[in-house]
Amino acid sequence: MVLKANKVDSKITLDDLITFALNNVSHWNARVRISAAAILRKLSAGLIQRDLEQLQRRNETAEQQQKNSEEVDDSWHLLQRFKIKVDEFLPALSDFVTEFNYKINETDVVPAVEQLGKDRSVACLLLWDCILEICAKSPSELRSIYASWITRNHYEQVLLPALFKLMPNEILKNPDSGAIYGQTMFAKLEWNQIKSATLKPERYACHLYTQSLRFLPAVVRRWWNGLNHRHAAIVGKVTSNCVSSLLCQDEFQSLIERKDKQDNMQIKVHAAARQVMAVYSIDEAKVELHITLPNNFPLGAVTVEGGKQIGGRLQSRQVVMQLSIFLTHQNGSVWDGLSLWKRNLDRKFEGVEECYVCYSVIHQDTCQLPKLSCKTCKKKFHGPCLYRWFSTSNKSTCPICRNIF
Repeated sequence: MVLKANKVDSKITLDDLITFALNNVSHWNARVRISAAAILRKLSAGLIQRDLEQLQRRNETAEQQQKNSEEVDDSWHLLQRFKIKVDEFLPALSDFVTEFNYKINETDVVPAVEQLGKDRSVACLLLWDCILEICAKSPSELRSIYASWITRNHYEQVLLPALFKLMPNEILKNPDSGAIYGQTMFAKLEWNQIKSATLKPERYACHLYTQSLRFLPAVVRRWWNGLNHRHAAIVGKVTSNCVSSLLCQDEFQSLIERKDKQDNMQIKVHAAARQVMAVYSIDEAKVELHITLPNNFPLGAVTVEGGKQIGGRLQSRQVVMQLSIFLTHQNGSVWDGLSLWKRNLDRKFEGVEECYVCYSVIHQDTCQLPKLSCKTCKKKFHGPCLYRWFSTSNKSTCPICRNIF
C-alpha cells in the first residue's frame, strides 16, 4: 500500500520513510536499529521493481545509453539513497582497517569489535546487509548496475577488510584448520537470528562475507585479486576452508532443483568432483559444456570446457568463452550463467542475429537483444557494445562496414 500510494499517510511520504530508516540504521538503541533495517528490507522488493522499470525505460532510448557511456548517472536507482549513510561510516572504517594485515597479533589486546565500537560495528554490518539484500533480490541486469555503483565508490575496498577484521580471532589465527568451526560460523543467518540481541558481531561478519561471495562474487574476486600476495593467501585459505563448500552445495542444489524444468537443456551435477555438465540440444544440433568449480570458489576462476558437439552452427569455442567471461566477471550464479547461455542459443535458433561486437544475442549486463541497427549494412548491435566500440576506436563508425553510424 505504501509503495502504491507513495506515502505512509497525509504527512509522511515514502521518501520520508526511506530517509528515516536509513538515518536510524545507526541509532544507539538496538531495537530502533533493527526496526529501521526491517523497514528497508520490507520496502526493497517494491523499490527494486521500480528501479527495473526505470532501467527498462532507459534502455529503450539509444540516446540515453550514449549519455550513460560517457558519464554515469546513479541518481535514479535505489542504492544511491544509501550513499550519504555509507559515506558517513567511511572515515571510521578506513581508520579501522588501516594497516590491517589479516592476521591476529599477540600484541592486539583490544578486540576488533571494541576498537570500532559494538554499536558502530553492528550499524555498519546492518547497512551492508541491506545493500546485499537488495542485490540478492535483483535480476541480473539490475544487479550489475548496483555492483558497478559499489565498485565505482570503492566501498568494497573498506567494507570487505572490515568484515575480516571483525571475524573471530580463531579463524584468522589459523585459517588452515578452520574447516569445521569455520563452516558453522559462516553458515547463512535468517532474519530472526540477525535481529536477536544475542547475535555477536563476529558471527554476523562471517555471515556477510558468505553473502558477499554469494551475491557479488565478481566484486569480491576483483578485490581479492588486488590484494598483495600474503593478504590474498589468507583470504583464499579462509574462503577455501570455511565458505567454498557451503556455496558449492548451494550452487549444486539450485541446479538440481531446476535441471528437469528446462527445454533443450539437460544438466548433470557431480558434486564430489565439483563439476557440472550441461547439454544443449535442438533439432539435430547438440553442444556439451563441462564446468568445474575451484577449491576456493568463487574467488578462483571457474573452468569451462567444451565437450561433444554435433552440428556446426553452435560455435562451441565461442559459447565456452562467453560463459567463462560471465562466470568470471558478472555477479551471478552458475545457474545464471547457464540460463544466459541457453537463452542466447534459443534466440540464435529462432533466427535472432547476434551483436557483431560481443557475438552474443543477449547482452550479459542488460539482458537486451541487439537493437541499434546500422543504416548502411543493417547489422544490429547492443547499445553498450556499440558505445564501447565508439569509445575505444575513437570513431563513430559501424564496426562492420565502417560507415558513419
